[in-house]
Amino acid sequence: MKSFYRLFTVVVLTFVLIQIGYAQSPKMNEVYSRGVAGNLDWIEIYNPSTASMDISGYKIYDNGGQAGTKPKKLFPAGTIIPASGFTVIITDTADFVGDLSGFGISSGGETVWLEDATGLLIDSVVIPALGVDTSFARIPDGSDFFTKTTPLTKGTSNVLIKMNEIYSRGVAGNLDWIEIYNSSASSIDISGYKIYDSGGQSGSKPKKLLPAGTILPSNGFYVVITDTADFAGDLSSFGLSSGGEIVWLEDALGLLIDTVAIPALGVDTSYARVPDGSGVFVKLSPTTRGVSNEFVIPVELISFSASLSENSVNLSWATATETNNKGFEIQKKFNDGVFEVIGFVQGSGTTTEKQNYSFIDKNLNVGNYQYRLKQVDYDGSYSYSHVIEIEYSVIPQENQLAQNYPNPFNPSTVISYQISSNSMVTLKIYNALGKEVVTLVNENQAAGSYSISFTTSKLQLASGTYFYELRAGDFVSVKKMLLLK
Repeated sequence: MKSFYRLFTVVVLTFVLIQIGYAQSPKMNEVYSRGVAGNLDWIEIYNPSTASMDISGYKIYDNGGQAGTKPKKLFPAGTIIPASGFTVIITDTADFVGDLSGFGISSGGETVWLEDATGLLIDSVVIPALGVDTSFARIPDGSDFFTKTTPLTKGTSNVLIKMNEIYSRGVAGNLDWIEIYNSSASSIDISGYKIYDSGGQSGSKPKKLLPAGTILPSNGFYVVITDTADFAGDLSSFGLSSGGEIVWLEDALGLLIDTVAIPALGVDTSYARVPDGSGVFVKLSPTTRGVSNEFVIPVELISFSASLSENSVNLSWATATETNNKGFEIQKKFNDGVFEVIGFVQGSGTTTEKQNYSFIDKNLNVGNYQYRLKQVDYDGSYSYSHVIEIEYSVIPQENQLAQNYPNPFNPSTVISYQISSNSMVTLKIYNALGKEVVTLVNENQAAGSYSISFTTSKLQLASGTYFYELRAGDFVSVKKMLLLK
């Protein structure tokens, strides 16, 4: 028995290491070679990692590029693949001025190669002859298994059926469950599909069979209760460990189409793909059993602050959640000028964990500066943060706490202050009864001027009068502000 568990551990570790290996580099994920005018040949590239990936300077090529008889096709600057996402390159036409690769894929089959910006070969695929409605694709995405597939899934996952949300903390009346999602525009019969945990994987108990007549609606969901029998003869005893485990899904032919490693979860938390069917899993609360996961996670900015250090401004901000966040464009306005872009900080894609960011604006001239963030999604949509203002001058001659602005406010306001010498600084918010609400600053700071944003959206504060207190060495100053909802 011990030998069995050792063997099983090796199998699981090997699987994990394989997954880690997948995450090291992008892969050619789907290839179409029967292009015509209006739908030319293409190769889809997949990013198996949990962070966006810049593939500027990567090269893709056929036999001519391999032999050196024609140039290799270069991915242009700015080619970014989102986390667990896709980009498609058209092979038999120029993508940009100066593209002379002449890279067409033979409909009778050939080999294609992918190398990184340093010239290291990272992937190659031998493409067979394909039909006009057929591609050659990895299933699941990023795996080593290629197959001819119909319909084409250009720029999206090659697997139409996926485990989409998982809940492992079931109790009587709300048992463990796994939600399955159909990303296609047509309903799909998933009768005979099997879902299972480590017991089913090892063969120590049956895999859980989805009964005849199980239909997944187009872009819809089906929920499997895992730790009870679904039908007469169901002996799978398939319960999910609350401490985390791996689950598998295979189709009616026995082809493995999805695998998910579930972490430990809280009683009100599921593990879900956001957006539905994507490669990005997040811990999700509240759970969204049987419905879309997409609406619950905005890019939520919870703080944005600025501080002076010598002749530089240090910008800091944090998010509570993010969905498809490509990143933040930092914009600055000097005195009475206009906002100009001074930098870009890459976002975290999709996450429900708090993320912290920073940016330093150096070599300032004396004057007034305003800063804002332009948050940009992968689809190009964007939104702006509030504006924070800071005055850069010589070192202040005295400590001072300014009135917050705007005041009254809802939900955010900016508090500015200056300190004349290096000091231990605290900035705290109190309610009308003198109870501390939150500490905004608690650190040693250099002499200079500072501004910090105070946002109430996460604190669930009632309308009314609040006080903010600055302590810098022996200096203490208190001012009041009004929250109006």
